[in-house]
Amino acid sequence: MRNFYCMLHSQQEKADFIDLLLQGKEVKDIHENHLTGIHLSTLHRWAKLAKTNGHLIPKKSSGRPLKIQDRAERHLIRVAKANPQYSIKKLGQVASVSAHHQTIVKVLKRHNLQSFQMMKYSNLNSKKHEDQ
Repeated sequence: MRNFYCMLHSQQEKADFIDLLLQGKEVKDIHENHLTGIHLSTLHRWAKLAKTNGHLIPKKSSGRPLKIQDRAERHLIRVAKANPQYSIKKLGQVASVSAHHQTIVKVLKRHNLQSFQMMKYSNLNSKKHEDQ
């Protein structure tokens, strides 16, 4: 059963609706006979979008801009690969990235890179366990 507050419809339901609409069926008929689980006003909105845009693919929302742009991110990755001993703060300074250290950490994790401190601490722990 769908959550009342978050009615997300699958792409298949939308594709079925478009197919039925292209067959010349009325929105009310589609609602009563084929897609009974979808509210009539939703189907009317889909029909309007399909007629104006020609599809039901949602537009990408503008949203918040990235803190680190693609070019700066590539430069940061190059610096991190060339200098794995640099701390997160030093990486940001050398790569001229003015972002919070957690943002830089997220970029590094996304590219499967660990900072020097993370490697140093993991090596200390492994040595400690070997001694015991």
